[in-house]
Amino acid sequence: MKEGVLHYFRGYRLGLFAGLLALAALVAGLVLRGMGPSASANEDGGPGASTGLGQLTGLLPAQNLVLESALQVDLTRETVRLPLYKGTANGHTVWFILTESSDLGLAKNSGLNYAPKLANIANGCPDCVQTVTQAQPTPDQNKFGQAVINFKGEPDFSPTRTLVPGPNGFPPASFSPGATAGTGYSPFIRIDGTSPVYNAPIVATGDGPFDVVAHTNTADRVLGIHIAPPAPPGQFLDSGFVNGQTGANNAQAQGFVNIVKDGHAAEDASAGNTALINALRNGGDLLNVFGDFPTLKDPRHADAYSPLWDAQLGQWTQKAIDQGLDKRQIDENVVFNLAATRPDLITGPGGAPYGTVGIDINCAVIGFTDLAPTANLATPAPNSQFPPR
Repeated sequence: MKEGVLHYFRGYRLGLFAGLLALAALVAGLVLRGMGPSASANEDGGPGASTGLGQLTGLLPAQNLVLESALQVDLTRETVRLPLYKGTANGHTVWFILTESSDLGLAKNSGLNYAPKLANIANGCPDCVQTVTQAQPTPDQNKFGQAVINFKGEPDFSPTRTLVPGPNGFPPASFSPGATAGTGYSPFIRIDGTSPVYNAPIVATGDGPFDVVAHTNTADRVLGIHIAPPAPPGQFLDSGFVNGQTGANNAQAQGFVNIVKDGHAAEDASAGNTALINALRNGGDLLNVFGDFPTLKDPRHADAYSPLWDAQLGQWTQKAIDQGLDKRQIDENVVFNLAATRPDLITGPGGAPYGTVGIDINCAVIGFTDLAPTANLATPAPNSQFPPR
């Protein structure tokens, strides 16, 4: 029942500043997080130093996917292929992806991530969930295809994304998003007359051709769109750090100040921009860290998974850098513990107290590169902000 295939750039998290302020249709992210029964947070002497990140090149095996509907994850090219679905908004065609559902049965049946917390999004914020309608074609009108979803609003992909580096690269001196949410748009939808909430970001508008270089009608990380031909009868067609260590061969690299300083921050993501892709693969990615994951053994935390993140950006102090403690972080509790017990080592951007930066990110998980995460690497320290989920 898939209308097409989307090639999506999974690693371009500079969109945090460029396109996520209005919850525009930006989704992605393979989780590179080292939670697991055999992992250790401090094996090489640093607080929370990373170990066992697993496979970093080639195609990710299907058994490592948590988003079972994903068609392919290419770690070498930093891309993920996702099914693409057809919709309408404001009288024209839009294209969207599906990554989560708040209903367990619907999530399992459709190969989506189960995120029951999505059902709470509209509490106190009715506009945060968009009520959509679903076309009801007769069997003769639509023998095997997807029923079209009619959205009330859509994102505008026409703005040019910009980012001017600050004196130290980050925070930026100025930036502007490459997409903004139109009236009535939210990536979180509920079909009229039903209760489940889906994460269904619109990633392209119109009937083509699709601009996957400057992204005037596609999301900033869309690298390719293939619209499938009509199906033959009876068949279907198919939290991070800003100033961590750098270096192509450095296992502790994490953070994107080097990306900004090297001039990649304002570049468009495209399949031909291999310099940007390689820079992100070699330590320039933010490497987001979060605490709830669908494979955790504790149901309280597995079911607390949500694709909607509260962005918290950490910055190593000069003291931490001088002592060589600015190592890659891969566990939420370790980061929270550092912030609570060692404010001399980790702060927010510009030396502010560590905590939220007031940006929400819609970033669905796709899979894992090593062992399936089952537990946190550390227990919460007293007075840490580990939430009582």
